[in-house]
Amino acid sequence: MNDKHTLQKRFQRLLLARLTARYGRVPTCSRLARDFSLIAADVAPISNETARKWLRGDVMPHASRLKILCTWLDIDFARMSASEPPATAGPDRELDAFRQRPCELLKLLDAKQMAIVYETTRGLLTQPR
Repeated sequence: MNDKHTLQKRFQRLLLARLTARYGRVPTCSRLARDFSLIAADVAPISNETARKWLRGDVMPHASRLKILCTWLDIDFARMSASEPPATAGPDRELDAFRQRPCELLKLLDAKQMAIVYETTRGLLTQPR
């Protein structure tokens, strides 16, 4: 299983868990699309098909939408992206902080910076090993 697929599946599991905690069950695609679009006024609304793809783990949201989802559903991005437990001590404290709380860092970025993070991450995930 490649890294991109693994990350998508981790995202799916966390998304389903947080949606179940919020709604008492996993909402329908149309309800997720409607509710997300209502709270995400700064980005284009999502379609039912996009919501379905998120729920199935077929795709990851773009960076701006991922930031909104992390905030809205209190998703800990570190749990989703960590392939190993975060380091608790070491010389590179910025890296440790990034591993532990990416959602907090994502909240600080503007749209241009978020696009750079997204494109960099996408490039890293699609590189052959």
